[in-house]
Amino acid sequence: FLASVYWPPFLGPRSNGPDLGPFRGALPLGRDRQDSSGGLFRTNVHPTKGEETMRFFAFHKDRVPGLALRTEEGLRGLMAEDASYPGSLDELVRKGRLQEAAKALIRGDRINPDHVTPALPFNRAGKILCVGLNYADHAAETNHAPPPYPTEFVRFNDLLVPHLGELVAPDASEQFDYEGEVVAVIGKGGRSIPKDKALDHIAGYTLFNDGSIRDFQMATP
Repeated sequence: FLASVYWPPFLGPRSNGPDLGPFRGALPLGRDRQDSSGGLFRTNVHPTKGEETMRFFAFHKDRVPGLALRTEEGLRGLMAEDASYPGSLDELVRKGRLQEAAKALIRGDRINPDHVTPALPFNRAGKILCVGLNYADHAAETNHAPPPYPTEFVRFNDLLVPHLGELVAPDASEQFDYEGEVVAVIGKGGRSIPKDKALDHIAGYTLFNDGSIRDFQMATP
């Protein structure tokens, strides 16, 4: 599942932060949806160099799904109609096949990101859990004290749109706002996981723009 956290609070010993290259930054908002996500997914396993960073990019071209890997030469990838297509990121994370997929994609065609449509990196998340007010500066700017326990809320798959999608502000409010967040993609299940083992369960990261209706938000505990 996806766990959404405010930038830039955690990311422990594996990384100084999820550097997502040129896809990093504020994401546009999307039509009739609440949140948008970049097509880029970053993980810390490299197909040839050991424990380094891979960056996957999900996209569509002429309505056909595709998946690419960022390389030193730019994006290389495959379309779903190609015999070597490794599958969607949903499938690859569930099956633990990211490294195998990278080896196939790196032999694929060059992909020009200006000539394809970014897609959601994940479409079938079992859970989308969000943690609010876990970043002290954000709590301060909203006039909230940091809570003694995490404030949690959820999002749903059918609320999401990809990078460059559009969100329409609701008629019921004039306080529609955005929040840039980091998403930790959980790749391995568990229970009662020790804090020092938590990052072992994260498959990678992506970025997320959470649309919030401030007046409705402030009216609830």
